[in-house]
Formats: sequence, structure tokens, C-alpha cells
Amino acid sequence: MEATCKTLADINKKLQKGQALVLTAKEFKDLVRAGNRPCVEEVDVVTCATMGVMSGTIACLNIPITEPGKFCVAKEVYINGVPAHPGPAPNERLGNVDCIIHGTAHSVYDHNYGGGHLFSDMVSRRPFDVEVISDAGAKHKKTLTLDEIPFARLQGTRHAFKNYNGFVNIKQKERSYSTIFYFKNMQGTDGISVAGCGELNPLQNDPEMQTIRMGTVALVNGATGIVIGTGTRSTPKKPNLSLSADMFNMDPRYMGGFKTSAGPEILNSTALAIPVLNDQILQKMVKYTDENISIPIVDISDRLMVGEATYADVWQNVDLRVKFNREKCIECTIPCPVELLCPVGAYIAAGKKWFADICFGCGACVSLCSCGAFSAKMGKIKLGDREYPITFRQSDRKRAIELAEIFKQKLLSSEIIL
Repeated sequence: MEATCKTLADINKKLQKGQALVLTAKEFKDLVRAGNRPCVEEVDVVTCATMGVMSGTIACLNIPITEPGKFCVAKEVYINGVPAHPGPAPNERLGNVDCIIHGTAHSVYDHNYGGGHLFSDMVSRRPFDVEVISDAGAKHKKTLTLDEIPFARLQGTRHAFKNYNGFVNIKQKERSYSTIFYFKNMQGTDGISVAGCGELNPLQNDPEMQTIRMGTVALVNGATGIVIGTGTRSTPKKPNLSLSADMFNMDPRYMGGFKTSAGPEILNSTALAIPVLNDQILQKMVKYTDENISIPIVDISDRLMVGEATYADVWQNVDLRVKFNREKCIECTIPCPVELLCPVGAYIAAGKKWFADICFGCGACVSLCSCGAFSAKMGKIKLGDREYPITFRQSDRKRAIELAEIFKQKLLSSEIIL
């Protein structure tokens, strides 16, 4: 019997006629896990997504500052205190500035505020303060919102990596490490920090990049964008993507700043659709469920492997969100460690204000709160003869599920064509 093959044109025609079957990665994997494996004829597209800390991020902006002729060129630029790099075009005497901002840049005024916070504030249409120091040393200031600047584009230089590592401190237990991989200095008594959305990840479902390529449409932080190609440090074994999208249509729910013990980091999200063109593509998606996707565990001291687990240990039979019990909060310490160290600022101790919609599900509060007001089933990983609790998650499976559903609906409504 001849194998069934489809083309993108075939699938797009079915989408336009409302005849295509589109599943999210969660829906597809749930079918596989239940023993109901679809065949090529039964599914046309699987939408996949991931969200988490993705340091390799820049934004390119054009910002009007003054009337033409007020200064020659900008030498320094700060936006909400976050340093930007003027250029590459000098815009000589035009009164506006091209600049590039690193998503991992830190504000000179607030050590907990970085590029990720700034990008989220901009997308939320919050006013931002621009300071320009010209080549002559003159200072020019202006307050703007995103809709008042003509160009704002985000580029991921290394996004959507095919899952990641877990981190633990067991080799140098007597030392604590400041790190972007933990919410406080990582000690030998701490558990494991994990990253990666497992079976939902786009590259995990198309590991050989048979359908993901330059020009492929993507959702970048909720906005329609494109794949530029592979990203920095990408290898066939551990691929990642470079993507780009305008910031004007991004959704702040799917991006933001993220505090770590080494300073602010940046959250981003990527959603992609995998067209089921043939059985080879389908079988890759069938194969890679959480139970069959490994997560190397490395030591924070040298990033060398000390063990291995699977993403089933991370994401199966766990809570994707923390629960807060107000009655258990006894306001035990000032300042509250949860308020002080929550990576996304989801808790204010005064008045016991818990912002569930802001919560990232990282789980830091569970180990920080000594009175048990915060709870979540986070899972465990066995290394040697000992089990270590997962105490920190740097990826958001819940929002990845949401993004895959959003992409699915955009395909079904023909808002996006493959």
C-alpha cells in the first residue's frame, strides 16, 4: 500500500474549506498516551509551543527624541534605565535614535528590572522614559509609549531550544552559586531547577526540522512572526531557533521579566505548527512523549552531567500552578521571602495579595514559605540512590498549552496560512 503524503498546499486548502483536523500538542499526546494513535489521514496539523527563560533576545527600536538638528548623534541611550546600544545607523542630526537593547540588560536604577521587564511594559502600553546623551554630552529626555514610536521589532537569537537541562548543586555543596538558573543562590541543600516544556516543544516534535525552516510562520510572544533560521549555539543534536516579530501585537501574558539570583532574565514564548505531511513526521511526534524525552541533570558548579531523568518526572502528575492558602499565612517575617524573591512579583505580603494570573508556576514560593501557605506538587528526580525534589521551574507548561490552542484557532479561522 502506497504511503500517504500531503503537501502544504493540500493542508492549506483543507484549512480554508474548514475540513482540516488540527490538534494541539497536548491533544495529540493525550491521544497517543491513551493508545489512540492517529494516522496521517486523520490529522493535518499539530500546534506546539514553549515558554520560558530565553536569554538570547534583542529588541531593535527607532525612537523619536527631538526635532531635527538638536543633536548630532547619540552616544548613550537608556530606556527606563536599561542601557541600549545606539545604532547601527547613526541617524545624524535627525533627532531620532536607532538602538538595540539586550533582553538580559539590567537597569542602572533598579537591579531587579531588566530588558524583559521593559519589553513587557512597552507591549502593555505603559509609558517608558528615554534618556539620550549626545556626542556633545547634552542630555535629552522624553516619555513615550509603544504606539508613539515607528519601529519596534524583537529578535530571538536563541529561542525555542529543544528542551534544556536540570541543575543541581551536589559537587560543591559547601558553596552557594549565584546563577540565572535559580531564584536565590543555589546551595547544596536546595533541590533541582528544571527548564523545558517537554513534549509540547516545537523542535522536540520536529527534531530534524523537516517542516520548521527559514520563513516558517510562528507566534513570538503571541504575535505573528517568522523563523529566521537556527539560532546561536544550535547543533543538530540540540537545535534552537532564531525568530523575529514586531512588538506591536505581542501579548504581555506570554513574555516578561524574571528575577534570578544573578539578576533579571527574560521570558519569551514560541508557538509553531507542524504540518503532518507524511508518516515519518507523524511517527516522530508519536515517539516523543514526556516519558521518552530525556532531561540531563548537570551540576551548577561546572555544568557537567551528574544524572538523567525524563520530562515525565518534570511534567506528569504535577501541578502546573501553585495554590495559596491565606489562612496559613501568618506573616512570619519581614520582609516576606516570597515577596522578595518571587521571580515575577506575583505576591505582596501586605494584605496577603496573591496575583494568580501573574504566577508563572515556577514553584519558588513553595520552598520559600516556611508556614506552608503556598503548595504545589512539583515532582522529584532520582540521582543515584537519592531523590531530589524539583524546587524551581523556568518554563511555563500552562501558558505553552494556551499558546498551542491560540495557534490552532488562528489556523482554523484562516488568520494564519501555513
